[in-house]
Amino acid sequence: NQYDITTENGHISYEDHFNLYYKLARKNNDIQISVSKNAERWDVIYECTYELSMSEEHDFYVQVYFGENQYEQWINMNYIQLFFDETDPNTVYLDYFMFPRKGDDASYQYLCHFLDTEYIDYQKYKTVEDINIHKYIRGSILQDYYVNVCLNEFYIRNRRAYNSYKDGHYNLVYGFDDNERLYYILGYNANGKIETATVPYDVLENSISDNDIVRYRYKVNKWNYCFQIDYVRKMLQEYINGEDSSRRFKGLLENRKGVYGIKIFDQLIGTEFGKRLIVEDRRVSFVLYEHCKLMQKRLIYINKMGCLRTDDWKELFEKCELMVNTSEVLKNLVIKNSVRPRYKDNIFVNLTSLKTYEVDFLECFLKSLKC
Repeated sequence: NQYDITTENGHISYEDHFNLYYKLARKNNDIQISVSKNAERWDVIYECTYELSMSEEHDFYVQVYFGENQYEQWINMNYIQLFFDETDPNTVYLDYFMFPRKGDDASYQYLCHFLDTEYIDYQKYKTVEDINIHKYIRGSILQDYYVNVCLNEFYIRNRRAYNSYKDGHYNLVYGFDDNERLYYILGYNANGKIETATVPYDVLENSISDNDIVRYRYKVNKWNYCFQIDYVRKMLQEYINGEDSSRRFKGLLENRKGVYGIKIFDQLIGTEFGKRLIVEDRRVSFVLYEHCKLMQKRLIYINKMGCLRTDDWKELFEKCELMVNTSEVLKNLVIKNSVRPRYKDNIFVNLTSLKTYEVDFLECFLKSLKC
């Protein structure tokens, strides 16, 4: 399991035991189980004798228990609330609400059970540590960090700004090649699609801005993450009532001014900015679609957990499916309209229907929760 190896004789602790080699050996009626870090030196952790018939075949197995699926529990407790801010400095006007932001960066202060995030003032850091950017990036990657650096994309090939205008934008550095003197990066190409690319060492050094460097590392919290249906119920209520979810964090950070939950539809349907956004910014309709898909998965998960009244399942799933299908049609209409501008009226018909279906589904969902 996640803590140790368990045998009939008790618990045995090995560092990084999920990456060990395991061997089961049988000699006549004697059985040994051994572990090794390198498949050369073996430690016997269990041995026993059984009365086995030599003429018959026998099956043996090692059972591995990884613990509860913490990611499944985490994802189904998050990405419930939506937040709309037409003044967002990153132009991400519609997004999931996770936590108030400390700064302007889109991921600032988003606490995560599985990810550690660090913000480094590199301009000050390099002065104190007397270290160059290449040594810092390579050292970070060797410590299992992904490094997010803000580059002037005027100098970056296959970017919209390349050789045209100055544009500072973050790119994720995930590897390097010292022989070729290249970095492997992830960013948005000239067509606005995310792709991998390479950047020479000297180009990155000359194009890096004074913005903070952001480092991400996969690191799971040592405490188990437990699914809490009461929290999900509260977030669903805040979404359907359009409540300001950031008020719960006012003792930590200033709450975020904007529009929350179901009220985002009023902005997209009833304001000039919102009307233009839903038609022209494909990200918005995709978030609405993804939000519905996650809600469908959440419904299935909560039903599996036994937290729904069983008599309501069929009706609830049908209402949720109608909501998901409508959001997918909306997303596809926005894409088609960007190619041939003739579907604007259909977009708003489906957007209005989606709001109605979401309210209907969520009201029934909340009534059906029994835990």
